[in-house]
Amino acid sequence: TFLKDKRDWLWFLRGVGMVGFGTIFASIGQKMGWWRLYNMDMTRVSGTDSNSLYYAGYLILVIGLVFIVASLETKRFLRLLWIVVAGMAILMLFFTGARGAWIGFIVGVLFFIASSLGTKFIQNAHFRRKILLMALCVSFMLLLVNVVIVQSRGLRNIVAINRFYSLFDPSVFLKNSRIYTWQIALEGFKDRPILGWGPLSFGYLFERYFQSDYFDRIPISLIFYHPHNTVLETLSDLGIIGFLSYFLIFFAAFFLIFTSFKSKAGYISGATLLAYFV
Repeated sequence: TFLKDKRDWLWFLRGVGMVGFGTIFASIGQKMGWWRLYNMDMTRVSGTDSNSLYYAGYLILVIGLVFIVASLETKRFLRLLWIVVAGMAILMLFFTGARGAWIGFIVGVLFFIASSLGTKFIQNAHFRRKILLMALCVSFMLLLVNVVIVQSRGLRNIVAINRFYSLFDPSVFLKNSRIYTWQIALEGFKDRPILGWGPLSFGYLFERYFQSDYFDRIPISLIFYHPHNTVLETLSDLGIIGFLSYFLIFFAAFFLIFTSFKSKAGYISGATLLAYFV
């Protein structure tokens, strides 16, 4: 490998961060109306990707890797520069409107806080009071922001904000067409539980197991090629053997990262992997 020491890894991660910044700049221009990418509308940014959901997953990785670079930089200016890039990525993540990616990001942040500060929180009473006070202040600020948004019709009409609030509305989930795609994936897995139907076969399964009562949520002109659930797609495509093989990769990565929690970069790596997995 050409990545032989810490310096090589730092330059590699800097390169990844600079490429990520390029896509972030593209999505900012897309949101501001400076240009159109892949003929996509400006309500949900997609950057240099043609799909806002895929772009959101990529941004999760960019955010985590950029924070790792920031933690490794020795010069304060470079550290602040990378933090700004990460902040821009978080903002664009919000404008993707990808609710699953939002949940993953929140889980990753909570994991980072718990893993990096957990021991000190338990052992140090003064530190514990400071954290609880900060949590109280943040909760109060979020409450005020919520009141402002609820009272403002203009803010609620912003697509990203509207989709964020839909996370807390059970009726939106129950009326979602993806419930039917998940059922189709399960039916496919039940028929071939050992080896599945083969990679990228959900388009065939969609037509094979589609039922007439699904038309109440899925238009006749719409065909799903993915069930929008990685676990169910892996089970239906590769069966239980492929599922275990695929997720053992993540298990091995989690194990290696968790056993090397000796630095801030290690905590960020674990949080990034967990966020991307979610």
